[in-house]
Amino acid sequence: GEMNRKVSSNLRLVDAVLKEAQRQARGTEAQKVIRHAIQRVAAVSAAQGLLDDPDGATRINSWDLLTAICLTVPIRDTVELLCESAAGDLASETAMPLGLIARELIGNAAEHALAGRSKVSVRVGLRREAGGYIFFVEDDGPGFVLQASHARSFGLGLVMALARQLNGTLEVERTPGARCIVRFPDPRTLN
Repeated sequence: GEMNRKVSSNLRLVDAVLKEAQRQARGTEAQKVIRHAIQRVAAVSAAQGLLDDPDGATRINSWDLLTAICLTVPIRDTVELLCESAAGDLASETAMPLGLIARELIGNAAEHALAGRSKVSVRVGLRREAGGYIFFVEDDGPGFVLQASHARSFGLGLVMALARQLNGTLEVERTPGARCIVRFPDPRTLN
């Protein structure tokens, strides 16, 4: 409990420092990078808030995690965000990486799927599958094909690294839109 309070306090400090840096930043690119960092800290804070359990629980409710993350992603009125979960409880060590993956993929879908249209639909889901979980973010935009160069981009590169941290994989399907899928095992099955 004490460690969770210290982490939460440190996250609030980081948030305050980033907001001050954004206020003082002169270039639009610097402001954009700092704004994205602030959003990532908000996702971590949302996941951390769910981990602050006085009973010391080692599981986290998947619906609570998805809801907390979806509420922290800044989206425009032109984006309809639908969240669903049938995964039950997750191991608590998956909360931070999955929260950051969710924030990144939802933000990308909300930004890129719009592509000059007036409205976009983004669907987020998490469910159990044999031995683990499948997390997805799909949109009704133009879609894209995952390429090796995406590993060098900050957003998708971060998603790939976090998926590896979960011992998982990232796949992208081009439906009419894009469907980003992260499959990862239940940590309890790895021992």
